[in-house]
Amino acid sequence: MAKSPNRITKQKQVRSGLYLYQTPRSPFWYAKVWIPSQQKYFSKSTKETDRLEATQAAINFADKTLSTIGTVERNPKATRFETYADRFDANLRASVGNKSRKYIDYHNTLYRHNDGLIAFFGDMQIKTINTGKMRDYLHDLDIKRDKPLSGSTKKKHIMVLRAVMRMAFEDEQIERVPDPPKIMTKDNPRTAFTDSQYKQFIRAANTCVKQGDKVSGISLTQHHVHIFRFIVHTFVRPTTGELFFLRHRDIQIRSNPPRLEMVIRKGKTGLRESFTMPFAVAVYKSILRENAPPDASISQIKENLADEFVFMAEYDNRAYARTALSRIFLHFLRAAKLDQLEESFSTYSLRHYALQKRVRDSKSKVNINLLAKNAGTSVEMLERYYLSKMAPSPEIIAEFQRND
Repeated sequence: MAKSPNRITKQKQVRSGLYLYQTPRSPFWYAKVWIPSQQKYFSKSTKETDRLEATQAAINFADKTLSTIGTVERNPKATRFETYADRFDANLRASVGNKSRKYIDYHNTLYRHNDGLIAFFGDMQIKTINTGKMRDYLHDLDIKRDKPLSGSTKKKHIMVLRAVMRMAFEDEQIERVPDPPKIMTKDNPRTAFTDSQYKQFIRAANTCVKQGDKVSGISLTQHHVHIFRFIVHTFVRPTTGELFFLRHRDIQIRSNPPRLEMVIRKGKTGLRESFTMPFAVAVYKSILRENAPPDASISQIKENLADEFVFMAEYDNRAYARTALSRIFLHFLRAAKLDQLEESFSTYSLRHYALQKRVRDSKSKVNINLLAKNAGTSVEMLERYYLSKMAPSPEIIAEFQRND
C-alpha cells in the first residue's frame, strides 16, 4: 500500500498545545495549535524550511489565532436551535403535562430520531434559520420517505419550529420569526355517518351491551352508548380537552327551549360556552341516573356529582379514557359491520354527522355563523371539512330546482 503524502514524518513541540511538523507533500514546516474553545487543532504552513525560522512563525501564528478565534466559540451552544428547543420542550411540559396529546405531538416532532427538527436544525445558530432552510427541511423529510408527508403534517412541523424561534425572538436573539414556506394542502375531510348508518351503529351498540361484551377488560354498559349519543346532540369534539374534560358543574339543564348549556374549558379554539339540541337533555339525565338512588332528584344527583367528570369518571387519566373509548367505538363499529365499508369511520365521524344533520334537518336554514361558533369552529372550517361531503337532502334539491 502506498504511503500517504500527508503523513507526518517529523514533529516537534514548541510549547504546550503548539507543534511543528513536516509531511512528504511539502518542504515547509507546518504549525498546529490547539484551540480549547473549539476542541480541535488549527494548522497552517509556516512557509519556512529552516526549523528556527519556522518556530518563530509558529509562535506568531499561535498568538494571533488564540487572540482572534481562540477565545470566541464559533458555534456557541446557548444560541443553537437545540438549546431553544430543549427550553421550549421543558416549558411546554410544565404547562400542559407530559401526558397531554399536545406535548407528545410537539415533543415527537422535535426529537424524532434522524427525522425531527433537532436532527436537522439542532447544531445551527438559530439566527441563521430562514424560510429557505425551512423549505430544505421539508424536502429532506420527503426524500426519506416512499410517500411525501401530507401538507397538514408539514404545516405542523413548521408550526413547532416557529414556536421555538419565538423564544429566541423574545430573547432578542433574532429580529423576527421567519415566514413559513408556502405549503400546498389537500383537504381530506373525515367521513360522516349517514342517518341509516348512525341508527345501525346505535342498534349494534345496544346489542353489545345486552350481550355483556368486554373491550380491553372494560365491561360495556349503556353509559358508553350514551357518550356517542351525547356527541351527536351536542357537537362536542371527542377529545381529552372537550368531551373528557367536562365535569357536571360545567353543564346546566335549561328549558324553553330544552337544552344543555355547557362551558367547554379546554376546547380546540379555547374557552367557549355552547348549547345543545333538545335530545341531549334526555341523554344527560340518563347519565346522571346511572348509579344514583331511584328516589333522588336530578338536581340532588347533579349537586353530589358537581366536581366529577361526566364521562368514564372512573379513570383519572383522561387521555386513557379517550383511548379506551376509541377501542369501544371500533368494537361497536365492527358489530354493526360498518368497518367493512370503503369509508373509514372514527369517533370524529359522529361530530361530522351531527353538524351535517343540523344543516339537513333545518333544510339549510340554520344560521351557519351561529352553528360554527357553537361547535367551536369557523365558517370556513365548517364548509371545508364538515359540510363539503354532505349529501343534499330532498328538501335542498327541491329548493335548488324550484322555479319562482
